[in-house]
Amino acid sequence: MSKEIGVVKNVTQGSVKAVSPTGESRELKVGDIVYQGEKIVTETTDAKVVIAKADGKEISLIGKDSINLDQSVSENSQTTADINSLQKAILGGQDLNALEETAAGGNQAGGNAGGDGVSLGAASFAQGGHYSNISANFSNLSSQTSANAPAVSNVRGGASAEPSDGFVSSAAASSQPVQPVIAPARAYITVDSGSAHSSEVSESDRSYPYMQYNFHIENAPAGSLTTNLKIDLGGQATKGEDYEHPEYSMDGGNTWTAVDPDMVLKNVVVQDGVIKFRMKVIDDYGQHAGNQNEGTKMSDEGTQIHANITEFGKYSEEATISISSDNGLISSDSASSKIVENDDFVKFAGDVDAEGKELNTGIGDDTIHAKEGDVKNINIKMGDGDDQAIFENHTIMNTTIDGGNGSDIINLTSNDKTIDTTVLGGNGDDVIKFTTKDGVSTGNVFDGGDGVDTLVIGSRDTFTDTTNTYKNFEKVDVTALTEGEAIQISGKADLAAIIDRFTNNGSHELTLVTDRTTEPGKFFNGGVYFWSIVDGRSPNINGGKPTGVTTEQDEHFYKMSFEHNGENYVLNVQNEIPYSYAITDYL
Repeated sequence: MSKEIGVVKNVTQGSVKAVSPTGESRELKVGDIVYQGEKIVTETTDAKVVIAKADGKEISLIGKDSINLDQSVSENSQTTADINSLQKAILGGQDLNALEETAAGGNQAGGNAGGDGVSLGAASFAQGGHYSNISANFSNLSSQTSANAPAVSNVRGGASAEPSDGFVSSAAASSQPVQPVIAPARAYITVDSGSAHSSEVSESDRSYPYMQYNFHIENAPAGSLTTNLKIDLGGQATKGEDYEHPEYSMDGGNTWTAVDPDMVLKNVVVQDGVIKFRMKVIDDYGQHAGNQNEGTKMSDEGTQIHANITEFGKYSEEATISISSDNGLISSDSASSKIVENDDFVKFAGDVDAEGKELNTGIGDDTIHAKEGDVKNINIKMGDGDDQAIFENHTIMNTTIDGGNGSDIINLTSNDKTIDTTVLGGNGDDVIKFTTKDGVSTGNVFDGGDGVDTLVIGSRDTFTDTTNTYKNFEKVDVTALTEGEAIQISGKADLAAIIDRFTNNGSHELTLVTDRTTEPGKFFNGGVYFWSIVDGRSPNINGGKPTGVTTEQDEHFYKMSFEHNGENYVLNVQNEIPYSYAITDYL
């Protein structure tokens, strides 16, 4: 059984606990015995406890503090009181000085000491300091003068008037009252996170893009004391990559000052109050390597849609802050916050039939990669940000892919079949890449939306377009087609009908990007002339001319403005190979 150290003499306000070496804790009350090896903890700023030791001294704690009752607390001490007698006297409200010498520890020199001895009474508590590990006799220390008791070299406080081996033989009798040794007043600081989570969202969509912490200083001693506060940053998040611009405020957040590079707040006045500290969260670009799904996965959202949707969830990085005083005037503390990742990576691993469910990646620069298998019946919304959706499937069917705001890339070039699928670029300068391997493409809608959008057409085999709809594209890129390869529309080997679909679906200016070595008025074999392209319902090589035609040309670019069905149109052709022909030769 552990050695008995003393008895709780007084507990006023707050919470006081004894914690065993195994971590078990118990609430202390007057009369409880404390043991060697326990840790006494005062948990609140108003907590006060006095423990009477078996050697006649007392331990007093005030405010939020702790002391370990290890061997050093009892070494070199002489047990002069019976613990049970002490406990009985305390519980009975007796004056400890009235105990027998064998029970209370030595001569009662002076004879007029109060029951509290020199433990911290009301007057001492009123001084407002933070006293720790204070030891004294039960007897009033001033009685040492009249008793001419010699000082004890290895014990704080007074001693019994009886001589003992513990006295230094050469010590002279004290001519002044012996004062208790009191630890310096010490304030303490607690840190809390003013923002438990801070989202890594775009600047335009957040009014306060900061992680904030509050440093609470309490129990500050009287006087104009100053200290330097050292701030240490840690956790998964990295300064300069995940957050930047550390600042602090001494006036509740009205004004902010940048923290020095050494992360020290200098000459801080030690007084009760709150210092605010914040760091700006960096919204990194998600399409750069390593910037998606950063940190620890907090929740799994993909498998809730389908078992083969993996890696989709909420991720966060912990940011830890520790603060300490350089001169011990303030205790140290730490706290953590989290940066919630907004750049998602989502993987489709095999067949996915979502049965009409929605997958919404929200704000951020996100990537969806669907590989192998079939994708069916899913509504994909990629939200704000520069997103990429890459589909390399056998079949994509009855699916909607909405890029949302931002400059998105939606790539369907590796699908075998694309059927009854809607692809929306949304706001921003989007690129939609589209082709098929075996020529199956029916019932699809391709809409570039707002911005300067590009449809990239590539085909390994003949492209059969009978029911697809194209609109709101400003550019059509056909550089992926091989020389002489035609786009088959209604059995005619020309590009006229697909251009006609653009001019009749909202795009009054279209740029055709090509790398052909043909004459400027022709495309592919057979030569599709400008007027054939915009002739409307007759995609023939020798169709009728548009009206009001004007042209501009240089070696890489030529432009034709015209009127068709009462609407004004502009058709641009951008070629990688310089032209040597004049467009007017063909009008």
